Amino acid sequence: MKPISIIALALGLILGSCAADEVAEGPPEISYGRDICVECGMIINEARYAAAYRLPDGTEEKFDDLGGLLIHGHKHGELATAEVWVHDVETEAWIRAESAWYVMTEDIDGCEVEKEKGNSLAQYQNFQKEIVA
Repeated sequence: MKPISIIALALGLILGSCAADEVAEGPPEISYGRDICVECGMIINEARYAAAYRLPDGTEEKFDDLGGLLIHGHKHGELATAEVWVHDVETEAWIRAESAWYVMTEDIDGCEVEKEKGNSLAQYQNFQKEIVA
């Protein structure tokens, strides 16, 4: 093997190992209809219910709903260090979990699937609805 080939190979290996240490930023990518919830094993079909987190080492966990994320994260002690993402149930935009508003209810306007699933937690980026006690 020529010396230039050895140098090129060595540089490629060094640069490749550096890139592997980088941790992604922003919300994890979910392939809806293909990715599986790590907690319950169901296919993640709907963005508005999906949630995910990323650990400091770059490990990403994806869930079909926030409840699965909370159960899994608590069982494995990962929530304290995880970067947690949820979707706004109306716009389906990703938002950081700590900046979301959460509503506990059994009747969310326009969320028939939410009631069918038996969940009673919805997350919103901007809470603009009037709460009636």
